[in-house]
Amino acid sequence: FYLASNQIYKTILNGIELKKNESVIIVPDDVLGFISFDGLITDNNYKPNIASWPFLIKNNSLTYAFSLKTLIAHETKSSSKNFTGLFIAHQKNGLKPLQAVKDEAEAIKKIIKGDFLFDEKVNTASINKAFEDSQILHIGTHAYLSGKNLEPTLDLDKEKLFLFELSAKKQAPSLVVLSACRTADGLLANGEGIISLSRGFNAIGTSATIAGLWNVNDVAASVIIGDFYKHLVNHKSSGRALHEAKIDWLNQAQNNNAFYLPYYWDNLIYMGTDQQIELASATNWPLMLGIGVGLILVIGLFFCLRRRYIILP
Repeated sequence: FYLASNQIYKTILNGIELKKNESVIIVPDDVLGFISFDGLITDNNYKPNIASWPFLIKNNSLTYAFSLKTLIAHETKSSSKNFTGLFIAHQKNGLKPLQAVKDEAEAIKKIIKGDFLFDEKVNTASINKAFEDSQILHIGTHAYLSGKNLEPTLDLDKEKLFLFELSAKKQAPSLVVLSACRTADGLLANGEGIISLSRGFNAIGTSATIAGLWNVNDVAASVIIGDFYKHLVNHKSSGRALHEAKIDWLNQAQNNNAFYLPYYWDNLIYMGTDQQIELASATNWPLMLGIGVGLILVIGLFFCLRRRYIILP
């Protein structure tokens, strides 16, 4: 893997000098749309410790675009702080239960305020409402390519959402997070690139999507997504927030050296306009600060009165 990844890096980026910490926008052509560049190896000096490998992400923050035209056209349109999370764990309909979906939802609820809908409450009506009301729409469920035409499909609790259905939407969130397998994957069309769910959201006006190129590792994805929202609340731009979340994974101690391989952390890519998104934090910091100051004043007053009481005859 190491040498093959380095060869891909040299082949694609040969002669291109990227300055360290420079933000880079990639517009992938044809089969390059199947590559997540963050995990490419930048030199051929192999080391057994995977965490120390020279991944491109350690030098540059990368985002992607379907074209420069859509990148310019799809600016952030909403000043809303609304977040809607749709989470389907598939515990009753015969599909493999996704415990990580529930864990992911609980982690996000501790970070930001918003509307969180689960399982049977996730349907066409709730999705339509989320499209109208939300700046960020987060969807956690099974996703796959279905039928002879490999139609990108999201599996809801009792319904399915197909790529072609997105074209009927009149409004779109600024950012759609597709925490599911292969939501950036699809059929490669000549002259068009990859026809994916991510591309479908882009076509209806969504400024950006976060989507997966291959089948996710549920545990890694839930951790990275949670860290993404932490960075977003701390005023990182949305593209930078995903970059920092991946870096966090590489800097954390893992139970197995293999967990540092790109398979675990590099399937999610940011496609579209890097934007500043304001979200309501789950923690009311002004209230917490007010309570803290109030407690200090009460304690100070108590000791002051106690001291006066002791001194008086």
